Amino acid sequence: MRVCLVSNLYPPDALGGAEIVVGHLAKGLQAADHEVTVVSTAPPARTACNTVDGVRVRRLDPAYIH
Repeated sequence: MRVCLVSNLYPPDALGGAEIVVGHLAKGLQAADHEVTVVSTAPPARTACNTVDGVRVRRLDPAYIH
């Protein structure tokens, strides 16, 4: 199954419990053979698509979200 998780921040940019929970959930779903993508926010200089602990993470600048 393909799963998309959306979080304000995502590890390693975690400030609170919600971001940590999303990180654990993403890794757990991936370990259960699901295709996981996380969409998170980032400042313009750090927007990118990368992989964190095997999970695909797409970081977007919130100014572009309407």
